[in-house]
Amino acid sequence: MVVAVAFAMFPAAIPAQQIYMPLLRNGSFESPVLPYGFQNWRLPDYWSLSSGGLPMEIRTRPIALANYLSATDGSQMLALYGDTISQSTTVSLAAGAHYLLSFDQSAPQNVGNSPQDALLNLSITDGTQTLTETFLVPYATPAWSHQEYEFVAADDAAYSVSLASPNNSDYMSIIDNVSLVPVPEPSSSVLLLVAGAFAVLRYRQIRRTL
Repeated sequence: MVVAVAFAMFPAAIPAQQIYMPLLRNGSFESPVLPYGFQNWRLPDYWSLSSGGLPMEIRTRPIALANYLSATDGSQMLALYGDTISQSTTVSLAAGAHYLLSFDQSAPQNVGNSPQDALLNLSITDGTQTLTETFLVPYATPAWSHQEYEFVAADDAAYSVSLASPNNSDYMSIIDNVSLVPVPEPSSSVLLLVAGAFAVLRYRQIRRTL
């Protein structure tokens, strides 16, 4: 009881439901399930096409082709050719809370392609607050680069996450493992630990007096 009261003094900034459910769906592009190979010109489930007339390609690496990329999560990845894909969060984000968006990005590595850098533009918005960032992976970079972007939500609202490659085949991006998760504030975590330690100590003192 003492422990519960102590912890109640420091409410978490992030709603509990956000800790147990994904804020974005199909971030690894595993749906729809496609046969091994390339030339799978499909829009991934739960994602919408915001702009771009060029096709996007869900790639599934053939096991026999060692020179090609393997997906970082699951068996499928997405190649963007001048497209912008977007998805709204499954629930409203909490104003003032910190969030981390991450994904894996690569330039084309398959033999036969001319050298291409990978450029990707990120946009996160709720219609009032708009955040942007650009990620560039040079062609010479081996395989995958893990990218991260941390931000603070300004409003209690659902946010739209957009990933865009320029309308230029020289900057095609291959992406996988797109994720959005809440980040507990360090100060809140420290306060919770202090409150918990105090509650345990106080509980022991009370037991000694009984």
